[in-house]
Amino acid sequence: MSLSREEIDKLAKLLRDCNDTIKLNKDLKSKYEREIEIEFEQRSENTWASELVGNEMVLKRGSTKVIKPDDLRASIGEWIDPDELDRCIVPEHTEIKTIPEKVSITEVNKLHKQGGELANQIDKATKKITSSIKVSKKEEL
Repeated sequence: MSLSREEIDKLAKLLRDCNDTIKLNKDLKSKYEREIEIEFEQRSENTWASELVGNEMVLKRGSTKVIKPDDLRASIGEWIDPDELDRCIVPEHTEIKTIPEKVSITEVNKLHKQGGELANQIDKATKKITSSIKVSKKEEL
């Protein structure tokens, strides 16, 4: 199936409009979330407010406890046994991650430039994928 120029224009315009709508909605969502967060903070002066209840809707916010190690030490260090405090704090450490092997396209391109059968074999192993689709208005010539 091959698209006509008119069909391409139609699809491009639809995609552009969709992208514009998504951006607008992301901006609106951020604005609404900021307003809601401000209201939660105002209601949380003495205790943690986790719900805003309207006539028809309820907004709930989850929470994650965050305690800095030094703050914990200062707050409860003299109240508990040092061994108990040590169990509460995960010491600084380094984690090693296994990264799967991958092809260095830069190095493969150097080999490809040599041409010949080597380049043909590289072409056979190469698969092109779509990384993104951008929409722009056609320039008038």
